[in-house]
Parts: sequence; C-alpha cells; structure tokens
Amino acid sequence: MTRNSSFQAAAKNTSLLSAGLFLGRFLAFFIFRRLANIEGPAGIGVWGVAVELTAIFIIAANFGLGSLVTREVIKEPARISSLFWSSLRIRLVAGTIGYAFLVGFVFLSGYDDFTRWAVLVMALGVFLEASAMACDSLLQAEERFQVQTLSQITSALVYFGLGILWLNRGGGLEEVIWANVISRGVRLVLVAASVAPSLIRESGTDAPAPIGSTGLVRMAWPIFLSSTLGVIAFKIDTVMVMQFLGEEGAGIYTAGRRPLDLLVMIPTLFAVAIFPTLQRQHGSSAHDLSALRNWASRALLYLYLAVLPITLFCLVSAEMLVQLLTGGGSFAEAVAVLRWAVLGLPLMVFMNMGNRLLLVVGQERKFVRISLMVLLVIVGLNLFLIPTMGAVGAALSLVIGLLTGCVQYQRDLLRADLAPPLGRGFAAGATAQVGAWAMTVLILGNLRPDWGLEWTSVSFCGLVPSAVTWGLAGLFYFLLLILFRVVGPADLDEWRGRPR
Repeated sequence: MTRNSSFQAAAKNTSLLSAGLFLGRFLAFFIFRRLANIEGPAGIGVWGVAVELTAIFIIAANFGLGSLVTREVIKEPARISSLFWSSLRIRLVAGTIGYAFLVGFVFLSGYDDFTRWAVLVMALGVFLEASAMACDSLLQAEERFQVQTLSQITSALVYFGLGILWLNRGGGLEEVIWANVISRGVRLVLVAASVAPSLIRESGTDAPAPIGSTGLVRMAWPIFLSSTLGVIAFKIDTVMVMQFLGEEGAGIYTAGRRPLDLLVMIPTLFAVAIFPTLQRQHGSSAHDLSALRNWASRALLYLYLAVLPITLFCLVSAEMLVQLLTGGGSFAEAVAVLRWAVLGLPLMVFMNMGNRLLLVVGQERKFVRISLMVLLVIVGLNLFLIPTMGAVGAALSLVIGLLTGCVQYQRDLLRADLAPPLGRGFAAGATAQVGAWAMTVLILGNLRPDWGLEWTSVSFCGLVPSAVTWGLAGLFYFLLLILFRVVGPADLDEWRGRPR
C-alpha cells in the first residue's frame, strides 16, 4: 500500500468509525436533553457517575488487548481463532473481577440506594462491551470497519428508540439506563455474527502454536496497566466532583464536560483507524523509522488542522452549547467547565498518536509510567482545586494532567527517534486559527455589531449570521494555512492519491 493510498484508507476508516459513533452521540443528545429537563442537575450527576464508572471498568475489562490482538492477527493471521478465544476469556475474567470491585466501591462510598442501583445496572454493560471489543479487534485487523459502524448505528437507534419511547411514557433515569444496557447487547450480537465465519474458517487450518491466555496476559500487562490508569485519570474527575460537591455539582460538571467526551472520539478513532496502516508501514521497513515518522507526522498535521477549529468553536460558543445541551437554567455554571475542558482536545490528539507510535515499535511498557504520572497529577490537583474552585477546578486539573502526558510522550518519542515536528502542525495551525478568528471579529464586529460577535463569545442570531461568521472564519483559516505554508498543493495530492 502506497503512502497516498494509506492516507485515503485512514481517512475512510476514520470516517466509517466516526459515522457510527457520532450518530450515536447525536441521538443520545436528545436523550440527555430530555433527561436534564426531567431530572435536573442531581439526576444528571447520578447518570454521569454511572457512565464514567462503567467506562473505567470497560477499559479495565478490555485488558489492553484491543490494539495488541489487532497487531498479532496482522502479524500471524492463522492465529486469529486462538487469539480471539484467549482474549475473550481474559476480558470476561477481568470484567468479573472489576464488577466485584465496583460493588464494594458503591457500597463503601456512601451512595444512596438509587445511585448504587444506577451504577451497578449500567455496569452490566462491562460484560457486553468487553465481549464486543474482542470482536472489534478482529474486525480492525481485517479492516472491516464498516461492520463496526453498522453495529454502532444499530445500537444507537435502539438506545434512542427505547429511551424516547420510555421517556414519553413518563419514565426517567431508570428507563434510560436499561435502554443503554439493551443497546450494548444488540451491538454484541451483530459483531459476534460478523466474526464467526472467520473463526470457523481459521479453526480448521494448520495454525502455528497458539498464544494462550497466560502468554497474552504477559504481553498485554503493560498496556492493561497504562490503559486502566489512563481511563481512571480521564474519568475520575466526575467521581471526585460527586464526592466533594454532591449530585448537583456532578451534574453541572457532567454537562460541561459532555462536549469533550463527544469530541475526544475524533483523535481516538483516528488512532484506531490508522493503527493497522502504521503497523504495516513499520513491518515493511522495520529498520528505517524515517518513513514511519514522516507518515505519522503528516497524519498528525491533518488531524490538528481539523481539531483546532472545533476547539475554537467550543470555546467561543460555550454558552450556546450548554444551553442547547441542557436547556440552561440550573446548568449555567457548566459554561466555564466546558471552556476549560475543551482545551484538552488538542492534547488528546498528540497523546493518542504518541500511544500508537510507541505501540508499533514495541515500547508499550512506557505507557504505565506515562499514565501513572497523568493520574497522580489529576488526582492531586483535584484534591486541592475542587474544594477551592468547584467544578471548574476539576476541568483545569484535567487539562494540566493531559499536558503532563503530552510532555511524557514527546520525551519518549524523541528517545525512540519518532517525535513528529510540532511547529508545522500545532503551532502554525493554532496561529492561523487565532489569526482567522481575529480577522473575522474585526470585520464582522464593525460591519454587523448587531450580531453580538465578541473576541471570546458568539451569540446565535440566526442561521444566516452563523453561516457567514463561520464561513468567513473558515476561509481566512484556509488562506492563512496556505500563507504560512502549513499546507500546499502536495497535501491536496496526498489525499487525492496522486503522488507529486
């Protein structure tokens, strides 16, 4: 596969994965908004804690096997059956241990009866999602991302249909939680049916010596530790806000963080989609890291150029987004949370790419140190900033923790001779974005002051003003990228598949 076709394949695979998950989040938005109106900040706080704790234990149950199994299947396709069944056993055992730990946690944390029920029922999804993720690893190795997309879309439609139906009949948080669990079960059925033919076909071939569960555990242990510590670091803030500020404080923080939880899928899915290509790129020139580094640098550049405008939009439209997400009212404090939290999006871009690059060259043991450092920074800052600054303090702690992770990854990538240049991607792209916004505000602020356009905020004054504002900002952004030589004709040919 040429570098040009690799970029196109990465873009296609990212688009496929994004389509399913973004449709799911878009439909879930209507559920969230209805739930916020029915339950208020306290109910959203319970919902947020249940979601975050479930996410932590889903990652723990995955045991770091996702990309690892994908890598091993790419290396040795004949081992697909043994790798699948070994990874599934590990995931189910890890999920069982994690669920037992969660039972103890919710009873020792002082949660009321309904919060305990909400967390434990939502966490049934750990077993369903861990099993589905075992299938996802095989689908990603075969680059059958369209199957994952179909399963995600179907799951989203089931969740939306059941959630709206039950809410319209007078239900509330309890019914939404059951809709979430059922939708995960539907996704599992679809992906399991899709990988079954591959497992049956390969089970009858002369495969090399299988990698048993014990061997897979040894291989996955560093990734398990790092991914578990990493997800705890990224999700523990909501749980800590609940402990310090109660259900209403957790609800406000959940509403403010919700856009970041949606947008972080962009770098995460991009990293998942390009990992098979990175692995094959390294396999074709294992002794020459320059090709891998250059390819990853170009991919990181394009991702930054896409993410930076989204980050700016969330910063200046925070008030409008919170109003749209919750209906406003009791959630006004979530605006400041959103503005701080969304600064973590560009940082997550770099961390996800750094993670995959180190994994490709077999340096996954470094993930443990990086994740532990990020966790310690976030937890330590939260212990001080949440009591003094409230929910905003948790968002600030999150961003500082992610910045710490970026510094750690950059250091390890430099030592591995894989560090991408940050000047062209992040620095030049951010400069172009700030310049484009400044030009937009100066022009429209003088021509149409009635649109309420300010340096740090933008009001919704109708579809036409919004379209003109962001269209002009996008045009200036594109022109400045060309002026600063961040992108050029070669980049357009790269995506079209025409080498220069």
